[in-house]
Amino acid sequence: MVDPLRVLVIGSGGREHALTLALGREPAVAELHAGPGNPGTAALGTNHRVDPLDGNAVADLATQLGVSVGSRVPLGDAREAVLAQRRRRGMVLDAGDHDTWSCG
Repeated sequence: MVDPLRVLVIGSGGREHALTLALGREPAVAELHAGPGNPGTAALGTNHRVDPLDGNAVADLATQLGVSVGSRVPLGDAREAVLAQRRRRGMVLDAGDHDTWSCG
């Protein structure tokens, strides 16, 4: 069993809303936070006033919320993980097509 996760999504656009929506469906996610967020993320969790371009402010917010800050995954690894997940779901893929694997 996975410990409940507290998640902080940084940004204020439609991608952040979509990500927050998807994360909210995960049983392991106990709390959703967005900074600065938007009306869509506010409906799914808690928005926080923070400048997403101020790394120190974002790190401080994560610390205040008790969110573990991890390292970023290399883009190639993330892309392969998305492609693998879509293959498992039977989605038609064209690995050479950026829109096949991109979130945007």
